[in-house]
Amino acid sequence: MNKMMMDAFGSQRYYNLVPEQHAIYVQQQADNEEFPTTVHLTFEPGFIHALTAETVASMFSEYGDYYLFKDTLDSVFMEIFFLDKNKVKDQTLDTFIKLVKAEKQFHVVDGVHYL
Repeated sequence: MNKMMMDAFGSQRYYNLVPEQHAIYVQQQADNEEFPTTVHLTFEPGFIHALTAETVASMFSEYGDYYLFKDTLDSVFMEIFFLDKNKVKDQTLDTFIKLVKAEKQFHVVDGVHYL
């Protein structure tokens, strides 16, 4: 039987139930202050107030695979795992941000790639 557990941060990263492996990962995350796959998007005031994170996430589904966390009434964090080459040709998060800002239906006013 495969046994898995979530990491200490409750994220998508799963590990076998080997405490040493998990402890090493947690220490690596604590030592690493960069978030290379994370972007923060800010929307026009009021646009996503009444929307759930799931609804906001569905707006960007054609761009790839990601987790989305609504952090304020007007902004979200996205941890991106895969970008569709048909949508984001150069596969960079900076290009992803430019593309979603350019799409008027998303109402994105600002985007930041966390490095």
